[in-house]
Amino acid sequence: MSRGAIIGFDVGTSSLKAAVADPETGKILEGRTWSYGAGSEVAPGVTPLRIYMEVFSAALQELHRDYHILAVGMTTQMYSVLRKTPDGDLVYQWNSLWDRRPDLEPEMADFLIDSGCRPDTLYPGYKLYTMDPEMRKEFLPYGLKEALIQYLTGNLATDYATASPFGLFDARKRVWNAEIIEKLGFDLADLPDAVTHDTPVGTITLDGMKDDRIVVAPGLGDGPSASLGCLEAGRLCGNLGTSMAVRTVTEHPDFSREGGLWNYAFDDTYYATGGISSNSCTVFHWMEKFSFDSRTDVQLYDPHEVRFFPWLHGERVPYWNSSLRGTFSGIQIGDGPKEFIGAAVRAVAFTYCGMVRTLDKLIDPQEPMILAGGGTNIRPLMEIIAGCTDHPIHLLENESYLGGTGSAISAARAAGIDLHPDLTITEIMEPTHRFRDELEQWIGEAEKTLKLYE
Repeated sequence: MSRGAIIGFDVGTSSLKAAVADPETGKILEGRTWSYGAGSEVAPGVTPLRIYMEVFSAALQELHRDYHILAVGMTTQMYSVLRKTPDGDLVYQWNSLWDRRPDLEPEMADFLIDSGCRPDTLYPGYKLYTMDPEMRKEFLPYGLKEALIQYLTGNLATDYATASPFGLFDARKRVWNAEIIEKLGFDLADLPDAVTHDTPVGTITLDGMKDDRIVVAPGLGDGPSASLGCLEAGRLCGNLGTSMAVRTVTEHPDFSREGGLWNYAFDDTYYATGGISSNSCTVFHWMEKFSFDSRTDVQLYDPHEVRFFPWLHGERVPYWNSSLRGTFSGIQIGDGPKEFIGAAVRAVAFTYCGMVRTLDKLIDPQEPMILAGGGTNIRPLMEIIAGCTDHPIHLLENESYLGGTGSAISAARAAGIDLHPDLTITEIMEPTHRFRDELEQWIGEAEKTLKLYE
């Protein structure tokens, strides 16, 4: 008989991952990754829904052959919304291009903040509010996760932490915001059921699997799911990947307009509070076009007048301004690749530390910070972050599957199983304060540069 397993899926922007957990020991038995294939996008940040469904179905069938699956949970990239077209539904992800409408932002700010968001093109609620009403009829009031759950179970459901950043939710009351939904022309009855991440929302009804009564849990959004995956190691968690984020699980969110944080409902009591920057390793990928390598030739301990503000995609925390643009300053005639890449690595590190500083008012300054993502492999980047923060940095083994691990925990709870995955800390980087003064200078100049774009 096949070995029993809990499957936690992480449906990412570029690939699908799965963490396979032993329901008895809590150990993560393995992680697997499936690619969506080259050229899956039809436009920047826009992918046919069928691509995700085909890869997800193939992955699930593969795992079903290898294991006796008891429960499935999933996290998806948050901030997606579906558009109906004659050729099938399209998934508009967070990075799909969208024009900013500053003239409409004041009137939409309150309902977005109630949902836990900010006025920003990142959020589906912003997109839906600013589009032409006729165009809006082509969109559905939910995204990728909800479509996948409906595909698996026949039921339309979501979790609080995915509903919140959609932008049409009341994060404090844990209900859909009927007033704005009706204003946008949607029927409240067409919205997904919003439940906690570990609530059973059905069983898999796909051919060949329906008789196994495999429980499905909605899981959490991608960042909150990673936080759940490492919660036993610490409440402060961050990611350094294509984008980067920092978040904590707290009972005391900051919904003020001036707070600069997002506050997504985590469960019936807690919130996932934090911030995001869309400028992380994507900055290094951009610099590779010019043969700049972030892993070498970085002048860590010789501050130079060249500074970089890495706002290639606008910037979120703490500025929430999609009109910002990447900017160099202090360039001299003798400067070249070493100075530019050194400034870029510093800029990404300083951006991250600025987000942590925004969150510090809600957490213990000595709280360990769990960091994951490909950026943790760039040693100069990590040394600068360790030189700017008071938090000890904990690096975990198998951090690539933290989102899937969180999904597995959600799925196990939905099946009545208490799952405690093994978490191995491979390294602790203590704060050095080596770059604290330079961080202050960088933030000061960033504030001045911000005014150029405002």
